[in-house]
Amino acid sequence: MPGHPSDSSGQAAVIAAELAGERDLRISNVYATPLHAAEGVAAHDLPGYLKFGRLERYYRQSADQGPCVVSRAEINAADLKFTRWRDSARVTGARIWLFRLPSGQVVAALSLDVRCPFIETIDLLEDCYYCDVLVGDEPLEQHVHALAAALGADGSAERAFLSERHQMVFDGDRVGDGCEDLVQRLIYRADLPYRPEFRRNLCRPTQENGTSSSVSRKAAPKIALRPE
Repeated sequence: MPGHPSDSSGQAAVIAAELAGERDLRISNVYATPLHAAEGVAAHDLPGYLKFGRLERYYRQSADQGPCVVSRAEINAADLKFTRWRDSARVTGARIWLFRLPSGQVVAALSLDVRCPFIETIDLLEDCYYCDVLVGDEPLEQHVHALAAALGADGSAERAFLSERHQMVFDGDRVGDGCEDLVQRLIYRADLPYRPEFRRNLCRPTQENGTSSSVSRKAAPKIALRPE
C-alpha cells in the first residue's frame, strides 16, 4: 500500500526462481480485540503514518468511516520469541499498532520486517496467526492488552484476541508468472507439491493494483499476498 505508483508497467517483474532467495518482506498481522477505546483518547489519521499518495484526498473525505491510529510502538526485534519459527534473528524490525474503529473497537496489528525467502515464512505465519509469539517473556495478547489498558481502553478482562484476524505479506517487487506453487505453499501453510486442481480457493481481489499474474493479488481467508 505505501506510496508506489499504481502503474507499475515499467517495473521489471521478478521471475519465480528469484523468489527462492532472500527477500526483504513485511508481514502484517491484524487482530480484532474485545476492547473499546476510551472516550477522548488521542487518535491520528492514517496518512500521518502511511503514504496514500493520490488516494489521500478520498480517505479524508470519509475519514470518520475508517480506522485511526491510537498507538504505534516499536519493539526490539531481539525481544521476540516464536514457537515454530527458528529464525528470529532474521527479524529486522517490529512494531505493534493499535487502531480504533468507528465503532470504538480496538484492533491490534503486529508488523514484522524480515529478511528471508518467502518459503521460510510458513512457520512464522503460523506463529503469528495463532499468537504463539512472546514479547520478552509476555505473550503477545497480554502485551497488547496492557498497551491498550494503559491508554484507557475498557471492555472484557479477557486477554485473548477475537477470532477475526488477517495476515498480509508485502514484497517490494512485482512478480511475474510461474509463482503459483509458492503461493499455494504459503496460503495452505505446507511445503507440499503443487496440485493445480486445488487452486480454486485462491482468488484475485477485484480492483487491486498490479497484473493479474502477480503474486501480490492472491488471497485466501487467512492471508493475502501483495506488493508494498
